[in-house]
Amino acid sequence: MSGVGRPKGLEAMRRKHQRARRTMIAALALAAAIPTSASALQQEAAAGIALSMMDVEFLERADNSRIYMVDSTLARIDEFIDFGCPTCRSFYILRTDSLKATFVDTGRANFVVRMFPLARLMRGFHAAEAALCAGGLNDRQGFEAMQHRLYMNQSVWQPLQDPIPVFLQFAADINLPLEEFQACLIRDTVAPLILSDMNLAQLMTVEGTPTFVLNRGGELTGEVKLTGEEGISSFDEAVTRLSGPGD
Repeated sequence: MSGVGRPKGLEAMRRKHQRARRTMIAALALAAAIPTSASALQQEAAAGIALSMMDVEFLERADNSRIYMVDSTLARIDEFIDFGCPTCRSFYILRTDSLKATFVDTGRANFVVRMFPLARLMRGFHAAEAALCAGGLNDRQGFEAMQHRLYMNQSVWQPLQDPIPVFLQFAADINLPLEEFQACLIRDTVAPLILSDMNLAQLMTVEGTPTFVLNRGGELTGEVKLTGEEGISSFDEAVTRLSGPGD
């Protein structure tokens, strides 16, 4: 894999934001602790962090890039993943296409990819940022292309202390604008989405990845939880039940 240098003009920005990174993440973590009736953007505002209109639009675009919405009244499958998780990689390679074909492509259920990186390893958090930054820059095509590279090259970036240069190479491979992509990583632009997902995982008592939380309608009700080891029949039974009238 050929190297990609850091775009000119961004090193000064990188140094400037490096010191503030931990403070920013801590503040966003406070936002993530706010009840989930507030949106990710409302959570960030409540933490006292100002968002520009451009940031808001970018976050909405990044958020939409990992949502496969068929009909908001249908059952919804929320998959909580960690790009550094070997089991998540195996599920992605062997079963994700089949799951989408069975439920999303047939119009039976909605599907959302949510981030639940291992808290003590920042490289998993950065990988989630890379996927959502790609989505913010190039919608679902960008998200899926980056997701694919993260999973398929997991053994390349996962052991690294600083995987950012590898993520920059992935961004170049999928023709993302490198300066905008690196700026998104440096500024932690999509961190509110990830921290909101992590808060939801905690509320849903998600303990590992991949975990699938199945819900009635467009809300995260958490009526059924399945692991990646469950057969397709378990998903089918839950989707059928949650698509019917409520109790």
